[in-house]
Amino acid sequence: MTAAASVHPAMRIAVPERIDEAALARFDRSASVVDCDGETMGTRWHVRMALPAGGDAELLAARVQARLDGIVATTAPRREAGPRCRPISRR
Repeated sequence: MTAAASVHPAMRIAVPERIDEAALARFDRSASVVDCDGETMGTRWHVRMALPAGGDAELLAARVQARLDGIVATTAPRREAGPRCRPISRR
């Protein structure tokens, strides 16, 4: 691995198999494009989105972070608060 590859990992994009045209019907070309990011699961997340007029980028970023935190809370086996950390009952 080159030094550049370790600094800039490959980009990963999640795209649905099919995009519903109705979802883009009200697309506003004048909307501001904003970037939000944060940390989760030992890595970072990044979202670029078109922010509608009156939209709150900080609120949307907080909602993304809360959703990811919720996923981590239910799946992380080493977190004491996670459901997978319940003691195993021995008979």
